[in-house]
Amino acid sequence: MRRDLIVVLTTVAAMAATQTAVAQTAAPAKPATATAPKAVVKATPAATPAATPAATKATPAATVAPAKPTTATPAKPATSAATPTAAGQPATVAAAAGACTAAAPLIAAGNIAVAMGQNDVATADFNRAVDRAPRCASAWLRRAEYVFAQHSYDKAVADATTAIARDPRNGEAYALRASARLYAAGSDGETDPQARGTAIVADLDRATDLGLTDPMILMERGVGHMVMGDKTQAFADMDRAVALEPTNAKWLIVRAGAREEAGDHDLAIADYAQARTRPGADAEQRTTSFGGGIRAFAAKGDTDGAIALAGDAIAAEPKNPYYYELRANLYVRKQAYDPAIADFSTIIGLDDDNASKHINRAMAYTEKGDYAAALADTNVAIELDPGDSANFVGRGHVFERKGDVTAAMADYDHAATLPARGATFRAANAACAIRATNNIELDKALAYCNAALDLYPDYGAALDSRGFVHVRLKQYDAAVSDYTAALKLQPGAASSLFGRALAEQKLGKTQDAATDLAAARAVDAGIDAKFKGYGITAE
Repeated sequence: MRRDLIVVLTTVAAMAATQTAVAQTAAPAKPATATAPKAVVKATPAATPAATPAATKATPAATVAPAKPTTATPAKPATSAATPTAAGQPATVAAAAGACTAAAPLIAAGNIAVAMGQNDVATADFNRAVDRAPRCASAWLRRAEYVFAQHSYDKAVADATTAIARDPRNGEAYALRASARLYAAGSDGETDPQARGTAIVADLDRATDLGLTDPMILMERGVGHMVMGDKTQAFADMDRAVALEPTNAKWLIVRAGAREEAGDHDLAIADYAQARTRPGADAEQRTTSFGGGIRAFAAKGDTDGAIALAGDAIAAEPKNPYYYELRANLYVRKQAYDPAIADFSTIIGLDDDNASKHINRAMAYTEKGDYAAALADTNVAIELDPGDSANFVGRGHVFERKGDVTAAMADYDHAATLPARGATFRAANAACAIRATNNIELDKALAYCNAALDLYPDYGAALDSRGFVHVRLKQYDAAVSDYTAALKLQPGAASSLFGRALAEQKLGKTQDAATDLAAARAVDAGIDAKFKGYGITAE
């Protein structure tokens, strides 16, 4: 049974208490464009900050994601429970042995259907197998493997659990259940990820006791220990897996990702470098290793090192737009807009029909102050995809930076009416924030912020914007509540700290206000000037 762990470790990011923050680009001058909300994604951890402050089509985390993970492939059916039972095995297994004979033809037919891509037929065959032989562990395990490959992880857990009940000594069933729990991490709104980690480790301990000691088991158990917060045991397992197969790039990549989570960026960089030089590394593993190394350099604050490694990646794969995008975003971080624009232009040359690439270049032009070029790019993006709200948000941002508030509001308002395609909540927030910062149409601003939060309740930027609307409306208790909620989602955000201080001053909470003002100014020395631009000064 094969389970791809390049994805698994990143699933842990939503669960691990040791999650490392990725460096962010500087927030624009308005409170609405603070750090975007995070989303749980089954992909390799994001890399470097995106060029656009509010309008990219990327996952709302202000980051650029590496190559897509491979899809898990259906595993070979386990045969342990179908084998005639020897004396001394549990009575339940012995009683089920004959029933497994009846399921075997259906399992075989299901495997053929999987190989032919006939998923409906395979589903029917595996369902019939468990219906015909409900006491057969092999039937339940094979269906668990199949639904796992279809990304139905909760169903895989349930079927593997039934297989274990039928045959408590089936190590593969414990291993599969652990894998399914790893992949399902954070996808069901869980509130106790440590309990999941404990269950994963317990399953893999049992699988090991039953004789499964391959590197895959060790690596998965290491990830489980990471979820539990036990880094020492996590790396002990991962180190053993790497030692057993030192030429396997996959294990080095997973360990590198764990080291990133633990904040050991130099060790992560070393593992990523080793992984991409392994003789058996495939193209996707090399891409993931380059991307991970670039991310680790950026996370430790070595932007120049990240840019240099991106250059090495481009030299190795000059037609891979992913590397140009990483480097362009790093240049934006350094405020080196001309080389960023050059890289974005190369990307457009490789994929001219992608609207988001024009938006990214438009944002770089905007930061440079070339609004004509920026508007030209946003117009192309809108022409390519007029139904995507991100493109109108992008053009609205250019208009706003240019000082054309009316045109900006028109674009934001239109974007907020489009069907949800990733940026509608941002459009509603932008429509709220521009009114708040310009002190106009405050009732409409409040309605837009409420709409943004209806779409994305944990959107810190919208809470920040609505807090500012409440300040404008002299609703200071509500302002403090919104800013406090925003700060829970984006701790240390200068605009939220400053805005809450303004409300606290009006409520007579002078000590709280002084504390928040000091914290805001420590984060952003220019925060007073930004709010003075909105016509508001701290007392």
